[in-house]
Amino acid sequence: MPRTKKLGIVSGSGPVAAIVARNAREKGYAVVSVALAETQPEGLFTASDRYRRVSIGHPETVIGHLRSEGVRDLVIVGKFPRDLHFMELDFDKRALAMLSRLGSRDDLTFFRLIAQEMEKEGFRVRKQTDFLGRFLAGGGVLTATGPSEEETAQLRRAQATARWIAKMGIGQTLVVRDGLVIAVEAFEHTDATIRRAGKLAGEGTAVIKVSSPEQDPRFDVPTVGLHTLKVMNKAGAKTLVVEKGKPFLLDREAMIDYANRHQMVVVVL
Repeated sequence: MPRTKKLGIVSGSGPVAAIVARNAREKGYAVVSVALAETQPEGLFTASDRYRRVSIGHPETVIGHLRSEGVRDLVIVGKFPRDLHFMELDFDKRALAMLSRLGSRDDLTFFRLIAQEMEKEGFRVRKQTDFLGRFLAGGGVLTATGPSEEETAQLRRAQATARWIAKMGIGQTLVVRDGLVIAVEAFEHTDATIRRAGKLAGEGTAVIKVSSPEQDPRFDVPTVGLHTLKVMNKAGAKTLVVEKGKPFLLDREAMIDYANRHQMVVVVL
C-alpha cells in the first residue's frame, strides 16, 4: 500500500512505539519518529520511515522537526522514566515555559502538558487505540486454567482496591497474596513492584493491573505483554489480572503459551 499520509510518533521506552509504527505503515502512513534521547524504544528505528533522537528538554526541536517533515497527526507512546523529573537536563525556552505550567509531577499531568503544547502548535494528537485497538483485552480466563470462585472473589476485591489506588494517582499495579496487599506501585513502575513483592512474599502472588479512572486514550492506555509474565514468573507471581477493554495485551498468543507452560493464570475481569 502506498504511504501517502504521515504520522509522527513521539516515543519513550519499550516496544509499543514500534508496534504503532508498523500498524500505521500498514494503514498507509509514512512514519516520522522522534525518540526522546533519555529513553530506549525497542525496534522503532527499523519500523520508521524517518527516525531522530531528541532530548526531552528540547521540545522546540521536536516541534520544528515534525513540522519540517510535514507531520500533522501525532501519537505519544512509550514509557517515560519517572526519574526524568529529577535529572539535570538542558532545557530550551519552550521547555522552561512548559515546566512553569506544570502543577504536578504525576505522569498524566506531564503527558497532558505535552499533548496540549503539540495541539497548540497545530498537531492532532491521536488516540493510541487508533493504531493498537486490536490489542485491547477481551474478557474471561485466557489460560488453560483459571481461579476458583473463592479466588475470583478475592481477586475482584483486590481489583477494587487497585482502582482506588489508581484513582488517588499513586500507581496502577497492586500485588496481593491470599487476600493481603503485598506491594503497591509507586514511583518505580510495574516490573520493580512485582520483583519487590516476590522478595516480600515469595511464590503465589497475584498481580493486578488497572487503568487510571482519568485515563486519556491519547497516551494513557496501560500495556501488558510477554515481558510482564517473565518478570512475574521469576518473582514467583502466578496470576495476572487485567481489566476488560482497558489494557493492550501485546504478544497475546506468546503470552498465553508462556503462561500455560509455567502454570500461570491470566484472567480479564
